[in-house]
Amino acid sequence: MKKITFIGCGNMSSAIIRGMLQAGFAPERISATARSDESLAAISAMGIEALSDNQTACDQADVVVVGVKPQMVGDVFGEIQLKNQMLISLCAGLPIAYFERLCGARSVVRSMPNTPVLVGKGATGLFANAQTSETEKQLASEIFSAGGLAQWTESEAQIDAVTAASGSGVAYMFAMIEHMMSGAEKLGMDPESAKALIAQTMAGAAEMALTSPDSPGRLREKVTSKGGTTAEALKTFDALGFESMVHQAMQAAYRRAGELAKLD
Repeated sequence: MKKITFIGCGNMSSAIIRGMLQAGFAPERISATARSDESLAAISAMGIEALSDNQTACDQADVVVVGVKPQMVGDVFGEIQLKNQMLISLCAGLPIAYFERLCGARSVVRSMPNTPVLVGKGATGLFANAQTSETEKQLASEIFSAGGLAQWTESEAQIDAVTAASGSGVAYMFAMIEHMMSGAEKLGMDPESAKALIAQTMAGAAEMALTSPDSPGRLREKVTSKGGTTAEALKTFDALGFESMVHQAMQAAYRRAGELAKLD
């Protein structure tokens, strides 16, 4: 039974761990590190081992999940001596080659998850180096599938595109809900009703997009009556450059992921 430790336990690591536990991973298989007493207490509250020493955590683990900020990876792992542990990176922008230089030749999986793993609806892109065995890839799939969809990409370069699409994309969805709520309140709706209706609308639309044989564009056409309310709203989106705005935002996220890769 492989033991898994998370070096750094911020929002993403915590979400993944909770997803793993909810999916049935044994708590004794999982540990995590943190620096502050408050963070250590939060880890313990999840029912897993909390450690303040990164070296101790790595020594007892078969799989090390890198959950610190990209800017901190060099300092943190410059102080750790690894054996033959498999590495899984949660760090946006950092290429596999960076970890190979930093930690030596070993199995490395680069991931780009998003926080809905906490509710079993996450979306994670994965890519592994040539040294990663099929068994190790299967374990990585199990870790991320515990919180939703885990999908392997054909090349590492595609991970930056995943970052711009689903990695950062969950924040785009929250922003849409936020702004629609604000708009609904200006039209006289109370906040709680607006939140419930709008969030459910997004969830329903997402489910239809996932399960319908029709494309999202065709689904949009089906609910847009000529001269109706939906058509009027979509016409306003078009006039304001909605498609261009979305594309530019995704390009900005993609560009930033490339900039983070230069940290090494």
